[in-house]
Amino acid sequence: MDTETYNNELSPELDNIIEKVLRGAADAHETSLLEEWVAADSENRRIFEQKRALFEVLEPAFNPASVNVELALKRIHRKMRHSFDLRLFALRFAAAMVLPLCVAIGWLLLRTPAEAETPMLSISAPFGGLLQTKLPDGSHVWLNSNSTLEYPVMFDGDQRLVALTGEAYFEVNADKRHPFIVRTGDIDVTATGTAFNVNAYTGSPVDVTLVDGHVGVNVGDRRHFELSPGERLCINENTAEITHSTGLEKWCSWKDGKLMFDNDRLDAVLARISQIYPVDFVIEDSALANKRLHATLCGESIHDILHLLEIGVPMSCVPAQKTDSAQRTVVYVSAPPAQ
Repeated sequence: MDTETYNNELSPELDNIIEKVLRGAADAHETSLLEEWVAADSENRRIFEQKRALFEVLEPAFNPASVNVELALKRIHRKMRHSFDLRLFALRFAAAMVLPLCVAIGWLLLRTPAEAETPMLSISAPFGGLLQTKLPDGSHVWLNSNSTLEYPVMFDGDQRLVALTGEAYFEVNADKRHPFIVRTGDIDVTATGTAFNVNAYTGSPVDVTLVDGHVGVNVGDRRHFELSPGERLCINENTAEITHSTGLEKWCSWKDGKLMFDNDRLDAVLARISQIYPVDFVIEDSALANKRLHATLCGESIHDILHLLEIGVPMSCVPAQKTDSAQRTVVYVSAPPAQ
């Protein structure tokens, strides 16, 4: 490859070499060609640094599917339950001793021992990854990328309460006497046995989609909603809207590794991608926000997604140079350059 020929250009051949070098799959000849190209011009170096910054931030460092979450959580459950049983035995023994003492010396004040606090567990899914687990009651949960679920090591009260940040799909074991509650901020989603999806990423509207069964949604102390199968509740600041859809796959397909967009605005598509990957988009051309997109993404890397968007819209995606302290990459979206 003639390095002069490719100065200030990113040919398919050179793009492929950069990809191989970043992944550690390039041979000595390809590495040498890239070094010559980068050294030949400052613009070449800028292009390569942008590529490398985006790769380092967005490429998963490991395969989340390789983590045996079920086995790890079972071990944690067993250890935490053993610890909890010991603490509970100690409290019961102390309570048994307090009563005779109070009877013998009646001038002492009778004090009620405080209830033992149930140990809590927390699981998180990394950017670009999914997790599945079963809760202590046997309910099944899928946890989406960049999400956290907190729940007790055992449900020992009159309700089954979990706390969610991000997105999760629940298949809840039926138990009318012990309702299952998903709490996110001041919103409670209550079910007794049903399948539903909750999207509650920080800074985004909260969506509740009911697939089967029945759920009630409380927003603070003032508003209450009841959902039937096929209904989706969208809560955005002071507004709430229930819509009915026969195609729920669009809202729940993420648990099967797919992101589906059906005539969605580009700004909504980019907002959804920002939930799954550590990328923030800045739309510099306002006309692009209204563009409509039909697409199904299934396991593509963020590099591939940006490339597909550039072709399908069309548009130009330019990542900003990442600083050492940056946790997310900013990508500027604009109209494609004139040919």
